[in-house]
Amino acid sequence: MTWRLSTYILEKASSWWHRHSCLCRQCAQAGMPVPPRFKATGFLFATVAAALAATPAAAQKEAPPLPGDGTEVLQFLLDAAKIKPIKHSELSNVGRHMEDVIVIALGQPRPIFDTMPAQWANNAISSGGAALIATDAAYEITLGGPRFGPNPNPPKTKSIVTGQQVTNPNPNACFLGKETLPFVEARERPQVLDPEWELFAGLSRVATNRPSAIQFTGLEGGYRSVLAGFPVGSRVERNGRFHDLDPRSEVFALGGSGPHPATGQHYRLLALSDPSVFINEMMLPIPGAEPTDNYEFAWRVVAFLSQEGPRRRKQCLFIQNGQVIERFDKLRPLVQPPVPRINLWDNQHKIVEFADKVVDRFEEQDVANKVLLGKDEEQRSDRFKAIMAVVLAMLAIRAAWYLMKRMASVRRPPDGPPAAPGGLPLPSKRDRPPGVFERRQSELLRRNNLSEPVRTAIQEMFAEAGVVPEPGQKMPKVTVSAVVARPDTLREALVELWKIAARPRAVSVQRWRVLEPLFVRARQAHRDGKWSFGD
Repeated sequence: MTWRLSTYILEKASSWWHRHSCLCRQCAQAGMPVPPRFKATGFLFATVAAALAATPAAAQKEAPPLPGDGTEVLQFLLDAAKIKPIKHSELSNVGRHMEDVIVIALGQPRPIFDTMPAQWANNAISSGGAALIATDAAYEITLGGPRFGPNPNPPKTKSIVTGQQVTNPNPNACFLGKETLPFVEARERPQVLDPEWELFAGLSRVATNRPSAIQFTGLEGGYRSVLAGFPVGSRVERNGRFHDLDPRSEVFALGGSGPHPATGQHYRLLALSDPSVFINEMMLPIPGAEPTDNYEFAWRVVAFLSQEGPRRRKQCLFIQNGQVIERFDKLRPLVQPPVPRINLWDNQHKIVEFADKVVDRFEEQDVANKVLLGKDEEQRSDRFKAIMAVVLAMLAIRAAWYLMKRMASVRRPPDGPPAAPGGLPLPSKRDRPPGVFERRQSELLRRNNLSEPVRTAIQEMFAEAGVVPEPGQKMPKVTVSAVVARPDTLREALVELWKIAARPRAVSVQRWRVLEPLFVRARQAHRDGKWSFGD
């Protein structure tokens, strides 16, 4: 699949360059002209083809193969058109303002954020955006207008995808001669052409893969044109019998463009009854078989949805079988040329010679002095004066800073007298002497032993409960109220606190950080009547 992709892109880019080169304008007149909106994309594809041609075969063979039922080629076209994917996390910010958004819904119609693909498409076209719906499942794709805008009840085209497989027994009307792969048959173009009529113009080999059909009534609302149907003899099976399709009401593609009937915003719309026209297997050539026009058709669809005169839509909500596609650049590494590797050791002598030449040229032309001091005597004199002015200014700043530090040190009062030997340091006149309690607190923290204040606080709590802990005394029986969710935990906390109150022991700062929450909860529980001593 990777080789087929490389070859096919190279052929398409060569064909585009042949038609649009300044030296081949006469050849462009013989083939189908490409609309101007394809020029930017075509130039990018020419660049991509050149990169593919320069990529070594070994690098291409290491690339993973493309799945036949994937849409990576269509995503590559969107990426080439510089269209940014909308991620799933960004959907909440999209809302009604979707004038710059393209909604592409392929495959099974599953809701995203409780919103069906047809609703996302309806919001896009009513805001001036674009939409593509392609499904072969039974699904109503009626698109009219939203419940807001100048006309809240615009006319609608009732359109339903039947979900029944369309076949054609004529091998000449099917791709590879298989009746389940009928070609699309473009409808006769009217005299007044809307942009959607360019999609199928000149394409006779747009192949489908087990398609369904769209049943519609009238052309109102978002749909304005019946673009394509199926070849003569196409049929569906109903109740065990084959029925020919009605070409007037059962078609393959509906489209629309222009001002929206509800809001007046210019939109683009395309609905297909088969998403498989965009899968990789149908767009890339099969060895030994005549290629299809699906790739060209997908290219036109991307341009139709994204470009409208000077206006360009740059965001895309891509929904495939209910999943939001958040990346369009999966094929970009396959078409980028590898970074050339330069062996510096083999070219060392060349690098040294080049560096020597550069250094010699700098010395011969005296580049350093000319840049720093100038080319003539007048410039050198002026630059020398400027450099000396900067140096003198820096020296002056340094001297001023030194003098300010000296003045500050002179004005600062001298240090107090030294401490008396063997006693506490004498405080200065400006310093307040520490109090008794402050000295005691500092002493406890310095020794890392808080047993004295901790033991006093715990004894006061037990005294409130009616028992004063004595040294060596065993804790009386504790009665815990039934409202306590975890009575065993409360009893264990009281036992631990009783040991500290009745048996003097060292309590470090770290230990008290663990016990303090237990002490606070136990004291509050007693005040709430949740425990007491005795029966």
